[in-house]
Amino acid sequence: LKEALAAFSEACKASPRKTAAWFFKGRVLMDLDRIKPAIAALRRARRLDAGFNAYSLAFDLGIAFSKTGAFEKAVLEYDRAERVLLASGERLQATQGRRSVLNGNAAEALMALGRLDDAIQRYREALSQGGANRTLIRWGLAVAYDRDEQVSKAMAEARAAITADPGLHELTRDSVFFIPRGDIHYYFGLGNLVQGKIEESKKHWQLFLDKLPKNQWAFRARAHLAIYLWVVPRDIFLDIAVCASNQMHQVFNGIVECAVRSFI
Repeated sequence: LKEALAAFSEACKASPRKTAAWFFKGRVLMDLDRIKPAIAALRRARRLDAGFNAYSLAFDLGIAFSKTGAFEKAVLEYDRAERVLLASGERLQATQGRRSVLNGNAAEALMALGRLDDAIQRYREALSQGGANRTLIRWGLAVAYDRDEQVSKAMAEARAAITADPGLHELTRDSVFFIPRGDIHYYFGLGNLVQGKIEESKKHWQLFLDKLPKNQWAFRARAHLAIYLWVVPRDIFLDIAVCASNQMHQVFNGIVECAVRSFI
């Protein structure tokens, strides 16, 4: 990658108005996790020719802005990428998978901005579009519902995600990142909770609080920890985790929702 970067940097110096050189320099910088110079290179490419690889350029900028915490800019880029797809003339069905990724990414950024209603709407839209990332989207939707204090819906989505991903491996794929990084512990706290793995769940809620004590969702992690100290013994969690009865799940969700609301 360093050799590729050197080559594209040289091309940019030799032909500073060559859009492709700036675009590919930006992509290599992204791969090297040098995000700020990557943004500069990609934006330079857009200034030279806004139509050059417009979808990829917008998608890459969305990722880059998300990684720097510029979430509002990230949402604008994901939406721009979707508009490019819709205007491309491709069959709608052929674009659904990519649009699902875009909406899922936009939902993550919206949740980081505290716009939970918008995030939930985008997650649901992403789910309706199918695609290979449905499990990852369900994880995000479960967390969004939980942070919005819709505990029953959060548990339902988390159970659906666990069914497809019992080891929570989707959350640790190379292409998946969390900003702030400690946010991953919120997902693991919820994922272990729905499986009845109480000690693991407690560990991750505490790690979330240790790493992000002033995070806007810290009050929810504290509420989850409070449940373990109050009303729901470990054997109840374990019984419910293996229970196939929807009625029993509803009772369990009611207990959890009541407990969480008592501590916020």
